[in-house]
Amino acid sequence: MGTTANRAYPYPASTAAPNVPSDMQALANAVDADVNNNVVPQTKTRVDETIISANSSATSGTTESGSLASITVAVESGKTYKIGMNIAVASTVGGDIFACRLRDGVGGTQVCGPQVYCATAATLGYPLSWEFDYSAVSTGSKTFHLQLQRTVGSGAGSVAANTGRESRLYVDKVIPV
Repeated sequence: MGTTANRAYPYPASTAAPNVPSDMQALANAVDADVNNNVVPQTKTRVDETIISANSSATSGTTESGSLASITVAVESGKTYKIGMNIAVASTVGGDIFACRLRDGVGGTQVCGPQVYCATAATLGYPLSWEFDYSAVSTGSKTFHLQLQRTVGSGAGSVAANTGRESRLYVDKVIPV
C-alpha cells in the first residue's frame, strides 16, 4: 500500500489485488484522523445583527447601489469574527445575476462578494446565505454595508424582505475552545 506525499493518505498499489471495502476503510480512517488532528474547535457568540424587514430600494444598471443595509460592531484587534448575510435578492427580469457585496464602509474595501442568479422575475427573491471570516487589525467600531450590483442582465434588483420573511446581516465573534 502506498501513501500520498502531502497527507499520507493510503492507496492501493497498482499491482495489489482489488479490495475496495478494506481500501476505503483505510482511506476513511486516515482522513478522519487528519481532520481530527487539524481542526481547531471553536464556538461563536452573536455580537449583533441587523434585521431587514422591508424591501430595499431597487438598483438598476450596472452601477453599484448605495448602502441597502448596514451593521456596526465593536471589534478587538487580533480577534476573528464571522460576518454573514441571509438575504433574498429579487429582480424585475429573469436571468439577472447580482453581486451582493459587503463593504468596509460605504464604497470601501470589499470584504466579500457572492453572486446570486435570479432565474425569474420574483418579488420574493432568491435566497443567499454567506459567511466569511474577518480578522480585526485594530480595536474600534467597524461598519459593514450591503451593496448590490447587477453583473448580468437588464433588470432592477433589490433585497426582498417583509415582516415574517426578514433578511439579515450578522456578526459573530469566534472563540477558540
